[in-house]
Amino acid sequence: MRFGFLEGVENENINFQLRDTELPIIKRGKKSAEFMVQIFCNAKHKTNDDLCLDYNVFLSYVKGRLDHCPYQTKKPACGV
Repeated sequence: MRFGFLEGVENENINFQLRDTELPIIKRGKKSAEFMVQIFCNAKHKTNDDLCLDYNVFLSYVKGRLDHCPYQTKKPACGV
């Protein structure tokens, strides 16, 4: 499975640098994303293993987006 928005991006090119001092809201967002992606990947592949390559790439992308979020300290919690 491939994600359309990552088309043409090589796996080895996705290497985001983590900030030395992560804000709690960013850290929590990353943990939430890890949890949700792990659940979805395991359900999709009917396993309890580690993430497959595609979802690992997707999770790296999500974490990178959180690292470079322009809101940082003013980031609102996602809600309904």
